[in-house]
Formats: sequence, structure tokens, C-alpha cells
Amino acid sequence: MSYKENVTREARSLMIRLLNFYASASRQHDHDTPDNEAWDSLNREFCMYLKLQPVRALWAEAINERIYDVHFMEIGNRCLATQNPR
Repeated sequence: MSYKENVTREARSLMIRLLNFYASASRQHDHDTPDNEAWDSLNREFCMYLKLQPVRALWAEAINERIYDVHFMEIGNRCLATQNPR
């Protein structure tokens, strides 16, 4: 495997880990942890992250494969539908 392929694979793995972190935070927020203030901050960060082209591509794959729960997918899709995630 070439250096470029290794870097690309590692970058993809890290992007997926961060998506999984946000999915976990979303599930925890559904159970009142983190509080609304912390969740609002995490949600803004998630929206900005999701709008990065490589992450958007991974998100499209995740939607097609139904990797995340419906609620989290709705949050992500709302982020993508907005111009500024404020």
C-alpha cells in the first residue's frame, strides 16, 4: 500500500471516529447529558465539521448504510440544509 493510500485510510478512520463521538454525544443528550448549553456548542461544532467536503462524503455513505440512529441522521441532515450552523 502506498503512502498516500495509508494517509487516506488513516484520515478516513479519524473522520469516522469524530462522527461517532458526535453520535455518542447526541445519544447522551437524549438522556439529558450533556446539558443543553454544552449540547448546543457540540451541535454547532458538529454542523461545521459535517459541512467539510470529505466528511459530507462519509455522511452520505453513513446515511445510505443507515449506520446512525434516525434522530442523529435528522440532526446531521438539518445541519447540511442550513447555510450557517448557528
